[in-house]
Amino acid sequence: MTPPRVYANWATAEVRARLGTVPDSTVATEVGVSKQAVQQVRVRLGISPSGPNEETSRRLSEAQRIHCPLHVSPMLGHVPDAAVARQCGVSSATVHRWRKEAGRLPVCGVAVVIHHVHLLGTMTDADVARQIGVKRTTIAHFRVRHPGYPLSPCRRRQSSE
Repeated sequence: MTPPRVYANWATAEVRARLGTVPDSTVATEVGVSKQAVQQVRVRLGISPSGPNEETSRRLSEAQRIHCPLHVSPMLGHVPDAAVARQCGVSSATVHRWRKEAGRLPVCGVAVVIHHVHLLGTMTDADVARQIGVKRTTIAHFRVRHPGYPLSPCRRRQSSE
């Protein structure tokens, strides 16, 4: 016959009363045990985990969110997210969220290049890509699909030697 299971000596009545009211990681730090140990005791006692802690929650509240300025809204889905982000001084993820909330699809990179073909041949493909907010590989794909556009000044010198 196995003896009855004894909970760890750290799981005093005072500690057990806190289980489910604060995150397991907080109890673990206070008691000096692992988060998994606290979780195991909490589960054995049939206590559900605490809800999200307002201090440690990663989701932004509505008041903390950066809302899309009115002058930016027409650009969403017509200009690459990265270019809009640079212009507004926010992250690309923020612009991505604005675009999704507006129900717009992302800009196709090749479609953007078509509107900026006048830049091809005046600077390197990497500089063109950076300026219009697309990846350098997008410029390369455009060149494959639409041959005949001038190379950058650096490449012209290399190919003539």
